[in-house]
Amino acid sequence: MSSQTEGFDEVANKTDFGHFINSNAKPITIAGILVVVGIIAFSLVQNQRKDRRQEEAKTVYQFEKDYLEKLNEKKIEGSEFVKKFKDVSNQDVEASMLMPTALYSSKTLKGQGKPELALEVLEGLYPKITPSSYAFNFISLHLAVLYEDLGKTEKAIEVLEALGKSNVKVLEAKLYLDLGRLYKKVGNKEKASLNFNYVVEKFPNDEMAKLAKFYLKDL
Repeated sequence: MSSQTEGFDEVANKTDFGHFINSNAKPITIAGILVVVGIIAFSLVQNQRKDRRQEEAKTVYQFEKDYLEKLNEKKIEGSEFVKKFKDVSNQDVEASMLMPTALYSSKTLKGQGKPELALEVLEGLYPKITPSSYAFNFISLHLAVLYEDLGKTEKAIEVLEALGKSNVKVLEAKLYLDLGRLYKKVGNKEKASLNFNYVVEKFPNDEMAKLAKFYLKDL
């Protein structure tokens, strides 16, 4: 048995790769074990994330079933709904999962003549949304509309400027058209012109470019 082992070592050492394997058998074995352990750990983490997402989805679903339906049917006061929404958003639930519920409920509250409560819903979730995400785009655009409706134009500008710095943008032409329009509203013609011209130059074939040209003539 000993001579067979020695024969193997001798042959292995005749090749560079064989020599490397033979010389580093222990470290390679340890490295292999670490790789296997890493794969197992990664799989466990992925499964935990999947389980967590499922639990979060159940939480959101239960909230919608318990309170959103009541809001639609006006069987719960708007202020009570907002309180319940804040409670669930403070639980261990990813903010992006609550975003569709937030948008829908804020629209419902606004339709019921309660824009201030609609604003509370979005303001509570907004800081928890990852900036470079589609969720951030949608909540920012809706939040800006509410701010403008409530006469908080500077806040609307602040939200849209933050969105402009995001790496992910949807409805980009409308974003800068709205910025131009809001700057015009507060009397900042320089920034209004800057945003309108950006729309015209970058999105020449977009419907927003036609509107931007109209606003530029009116500056």
